[in-house]
Amino acid sequence: MTLLLERDPEALLLATLPDGRIVGSVIAGWDGWRASLYRLAVLPSHRRQGVSTALLRAAEERFAALGGRRADAMVLVANETAHAAWGPRGTSGRSSGAAG
Repeated sequence: MTLLLERDPEALLLATLPDGRIVGSVIAGWDGWRASLYRLAVLPSHRRQGVSTALLRAAEERFAALGGRRADAMVLVANETAHAAWGPRGTSGRSSGAAG
């Protein structure tokens, strides 16, 4: 994480409350030609309130401004909660064969 933020300091996107508490985050990494999403997380108490949608929208806007047209995200096969969050975004799954 430290190396990523040294190379791409704007990669970490945070969702915060007015008092500054962090309720969600996603890493929107850009290496100059690939857009990659990592570790989308939202506090359980703030799920189903549009936090992940707002984070992913911010990531998409960031990538578009940098010239990215498509983003990849790796989600563990067994992570059903994550699949529920990514599915409505029009994502498609590809399996590498890894069970994760």
